[in-house]
Amino acid sequence: MMTAMKSIPLIEIKQFIQAIRDAGYKGTSSAIAELVDNSLEANAKKVWIDIVENHEHKVEEIRVSDDGCGMTPSAMKIALQFGGSSRFGSTKGTGRYGMGLPNSSVSQAKRVDLYSWVKKDEIYRTYLDIDDIIKGTCNKIIEPKLCDLNIKGLNRNHGTVVVWTRCDRLSYNAVELLINQLKRELGRIFRKQIWKGKQILINGKPLLPIDPLFLCEGNNLRGASVYGSELEYDIKVPGNSTYNESSKVKVIFSELPVEKWHSFSNKEKKEYSISKNSGVSIIRADREIDRGWYFMGNKRKENYDDWWRCEVSFNPELDEMFGVTHTKQGINPSQELLTIMSTDMEAIAHKLYYRVFTTFMNIKNKKIKPSERCAEKNDIYFTPPAGVGKNNHIRGLKYEISAREISETKFYDAKFNKEKIEVILNEQHPFFKYFYAPLNNKNNGGYRTVKTYFEILLLAAARAEYQMIHDDERCTINKFKEHWSDLLAAYTL
Repeated sequence: MMTAMKSIPLIEIKQFIQAIRDAGYKGTSSAIAELVDNSLEANAKKVWIDIVENHEHKVEEIRVSDDGCGMTPSAMKIALQFGGSSRFGSTKGTGRYGMGLPNSSVSQAKRVDLYSWVKKDEIYRTYLDIDDIIKGTCNKIIEPKLCDLNIKGLNRNHGTVVVWTRCDRLSYNAVELLINQLKRELGRIFRKQIWKGKQILINGKPLLPIDPLFLCEGNNLRGASVYGSELEYDIKVPGNSTYNESSKVKVIFSELPVEKWHSFSNKEKKEYSISKNSGVSIIRADREIDRGWYFMGNKRKENYDDWWRCEVSFNPELDEMFGVTHTKQGINPSQELLTIMSTDMEAIAHKLYYRVFTTFMNIKNKKIKPSERCAEKNDIYFTPPAGVGKNNHIRGLKYEISAREISETKFYDAKFNKEKIEVILNEQHPFFKYFYAPLNNKNNGGYRTVKTYFEILLLAAARAEYQMIHDDERCTINKFKEHWSDLLAAYTL
C-alpha cells in the first residue's frame, strides 16, 4: 500500500522573496524606471523622484510620486502582488508582466510603502516589508488603510506615491552620485516622453533629455545628421495567424560631425557621450529598453563606430520577436527577426564606418595651414610655457586653428597641453560669419593673405595666454576675451 505524499506549497515564500531581489535589474536607475513607467501608464503629466539624504549625505529614502489617475484599494493590493496586474499580457503600453512595482522595489530596498488615491485627500496606504516576510510574520498583502500624507506640491485629487526605505542595494549610497546616475540614465531612457511634454523631476529639477543620436535638443550636443532613408519593416505579429496582423519596425541612422568634433578632448567626448553609448538604441513604445551591438551581423565593433548611431523602434506586440525581458532592460531577438533586419543594417554600418575612417584619415593628412606652419616654425625661439620642460619642447609646440560652435559667447577659445595649442573659432559669433567666413571662401590670393595674418594674430594671442600661469592672470584674460568678444559682436552688427 502506497503512502500518500504530503503536499508542499508551489512557492517557498522566504526563499522566493530573497531570490527575487537578484532578478535582473542592472542598477537603481533601471529599477526606478519601472516606477516611472507605471506613472506614465497612469497618465501622469508630472513624475517627482526625490532622493532624501540623512546627516551623512547618504540615501535615507527614495520617493517616486505622480499626478496620475491613482489606484483604488483593491488595485493597490494587486499592484504589490508579484505577477498581479490589471494589464497583464497587454501589448498596448509599457507595462505587461505585473512584476514591475514589487520586483523593482525589493531589488533596491527592504521596505516599500505604496500610497494612492482616486478621490481628493482620500489617501490609502499599504506596504511590503522583506524582513517581515522572511520572519514569517507576514505572508499576504497588507489591507490598504486610510492615512495622512504631507508632500508639498502633489495633486490632492488623484495620484500615487511609492516610498523605498532601508535601501540596502542601491547603485550608490552617496546622494550626489546617485542623482548624477539617474540624470544620465533616465534622461536617455525617457527622452521621447520628455520631448512629448511629460515632466520628470529629480529633487525638484526637471530631467533633461539625452539623445544618443545627437539629432534633437537635450543636455548633450546637437549637430549630427540623419544618414540615408529610414528603414521600415512590416513584421508579422506572432500567434496572430487568423488576421495576419503585422506591426512596423523603424530604423534610423545618424552620423556625427567628425570634422567639427574630432578635436574634442577625451573629457569632452566623455561628457557629451561621444566615446560611449554608441551602437544601437532599442526603443519600445517610445521608451529605451536596451542599447548595444544589435542586428550588425558579422561586423565587429571598432573605435570608428563611436561616430555613428542607430535607433530601432517597435511596439509591444512584437515583444516575442524581440525577446523582451520582463524587466524591460534587454532583448534577445529571434533568428527570424535577425534574418529580416541584419543584412540591411550591417551594410549601412559598414558604409558609415568607412565614411568615418576616411574623414579621420583626411583630417590626419590634411595640409597644414600657413598660419599654423609659421607659428610652429618660430615657436622654438621662445620660452617654453610653464610646465613644459626643455626636453618636451625641443621642436616647439604644435598649433591648430579650427572652427565650430562653442557654448560661450567668446569669439574664440584656446586649449593647451604640453604638445599643442588649439584655437577654436566660434562659428556662431557675428565676426566669424561676416569677416572670417568670407575670407575662408575667397580664392583671391589677397584674401588668403589677410586670413593667414588674422589667424597668426589669434595664435600669438593664445601663445601669450599659455604663458599666464597664475589663476588671477587667467581670470583677467578670460574676462578680457568675454568683453572684447561682446564689443566685437556689437561693432560687427
